[in-house]
Amino acid sequence: MITPLQNTFKAVSFMLLVITFFSCSKSQKDPDVTPDKSQPALTAKINGADYNLAATDFTSTYYTADGDNVKALQTTANLDASGSKLVFFISDLKSGSVNLSKKAGTSLNPGNPTLKVNATTATAPPVQTYVQYINGGNIYFANSGSITVTINANTATVSWNIVFKDAAGKDFASNGSYTAANFANNTKPKTQIVDPTPVSAKPTIESISPQQGKYNDTVTITGVNYSQVLTDNVVKFNGVDAVVKTATPTRLRVLVPLTGTTGNISLKVKNSETVNGPVFTYVTLPNLTDVKPTEGRAGDIVTITGINFSSNPADIVVNFDNAIGTIVTATTTQVTVKVPAGLKAGAFVRLTISIKGIKSASVSTYLIDAPYPTLNWESLTSIPRLQKINQMIHMGSTLLITGGNNASFLYYSADGKTYSDVASNLPFNKSKKLTINVLKAYKSAYYISTNLGIAKSTNGIYWTKLTPETTAPDTGFTGITITNNYVAVVSGNRLYRSTNGGNSWTRTNISVPGASLNYTTAITDSYSSNNFFAVDTSKNYTSKEEKLFYRSTDNGVTWEATKGYTGIYYYNLGYKDFLAAASYSVFCAFSYKGAAQTEGSQHLYRSTNKGDSWTQVGTEACNVIKADSATVAYGSQTFNLSNNDGVDFKSYPMPAGYTLGGIEFTNTYYYIMGFNTAGDRKIFRAAR
Repeated sequence: MITPLQNTFKAVSFMLLVITFFSCSKSQKDPDVTPDKSQPALTAKINGADYNLAATDFTSTYYTADGDNVKALQTTANLDASGSKLVFFISDLKSGSVNLSKKAGTSLNPGNPTLKVNATTATAPPVQTYVQYINGGNIYFANSGSITVTINANTATVSWNIVFKDAAGKDFASNGSYTAANFANNTKPKTQIVDPTPVSAKPTIESISPQQGKYNDTVTITGVNYSQVLTDNVVKFNGVDAVVKTATPTRLRVLVPLTGTTGNISLKVKNSETVNGPVFTYVTLPNLTDVKPTEGRAGDIVTITGINFSSNPADIVVNFDNAIGTIVTATTTQVTVKVPAGLKAGAFVRLTISIKGIKSASVSTYLIDAPYPTLNWESLTSIPRLQKINQMIHMGSTLLITGGNNASFLYYSADGKTYSDVASNLPFNKSKKLTINVLKAYKSAYYISTNLGIAKSTNGIYWTKLTPETTAPDTGFTGITITNNYVAVVSGNRLYRSTNGGNSWTRTNISVPGASLNYTTAITDSYSSNNFFAVDTSKNYTSKEEKLFYRSTDNGVTWEATKGYTGIYYYNLGYKDFLAAASYSVFCAFSYKGAAQTEGSQHLYRSTNKGDSWTQVGTEACNVIKADSATVAYGSQTFNLSNNDGVDFKSYPMPAGYTLGGIEFTNTYYYIMGFNTAGDRKIFRAAR
């Protein structure tokens, strides 16, 4: 018989049992692990790129089976919006480290294609531990390194330090860590484990390198189950057949076809099914057509013109040999870049441009200018007959000097120090007054134009008369220029050209739409052998009006007025060296309408587009401008020098008390002529 006391005892015992059960259950329950949301749940560095992901950016699947203590964990991290991923498969999930080896069934380790690798039973061994990186359609398997796992209840922390290999055989590294909190919340049976490697003999495309390029580039394809017989492998670029150059069971090297378009690469081996790989992007080859200037120093700005560039500076690399310039501005047709430091002064470097890794086939040369010199002017000699503004020209070590305004004297120097008047040697009609217009020198000859004709000399002392107009041998000529194979002279609206140093001539009537060049035309040549520039000086000083600037792109046969206006020239007052062309720029000295219309009000202007627009250079009056290749000099109160086509100028003081009235430079010296208020006319020089 059960007593009330016994009933009470049983009830108490039952309650204690219940309390004990729940206490034990609570003590054995997994702790509530709440991740720190202020910190990224995954941090990774892959091939130099950094990633920081929240827990919502990756998912983990926990694989388990009853009666099997070996568990597996697969984590897939979505790295960015373009579809890049990291996939971790840990075949035996437990604390500790595991060393990775080449993944069976991949190009790095083909494995046995007849082996079925899917786990089909609860006791079947899980697949090999691996790490997979998916980027741009390419799939890379880590081939070395290690993974370290730390298990804390239902939270797994995984860190790694591994190495991948791309299709071109180049290694790239990755390291990082992630924390998978409550990973058991997403549990699946081990029978659902799927190995991403093939279970049959069909080919695969894991990765291609490069993923963009142009016709005839070589692309490497990696995967498995390829044929070593070249013709067994049929590769197509978006449906267009490609030529296979080499083949191994895991790697093909193919040539990009000419008529292909951007799209997937596909592959069929013998009678296999066709498999698709990543997208290959066709890129249009950039083409470099012009570089201005072609020489300069570190920090100078270079303008590169061409086609198929990019408006994104990050896409562009400009190399000066092996030094990379800094991109300043970028459009699809023009890039400006700053010259890098560390290049050897006086050396020519190869300038190339690459857009998104695609290098232009065209290459330019760029001269690294030496630092500006320290000029110490040496006083040479005084020549009383010189005018304030004079013309100076050289050939080798010899020099010629004449005045700028209706001069009849011509001084020659063999050494730059001593000078003698050789005007009497000029082969013109002695019964008429001589007026020298323009001096020029080209390679091995001097040329001179006068009111009585033109003449040529190979030494500056003895002269031969040239007769472009055979029926009128004393015809006067104003403009004269020598470029490439042409000697060109102007008389009125007639242009005479010679390709044999003046022995024979062809005549062209100068025609300018809407205007006419007349007998006082000043003409010069430019950096291109086809370009001539000219101005009409017939109404210059007194007309006080803007002037058209003319150019010819066919050696003077036809002419056009440019879009740019110049101003008032002082040519008829003796300022003959007012128009010059450097490597890539044209220079002209004039004063604009509205400026102080007096002698000495002219300033120097520069055009980098063949006269269509002009930019003033400095504020100093310009008495003379001289250019040779990329060296440009001008001035009046100071001597201003540029060694980079007029991009910048360095100003040097004139000898005390003198004003600049003439410039010439040889390979070894800068020569200047100076005048002062006392009437002295003196020649100076300084070493280059």
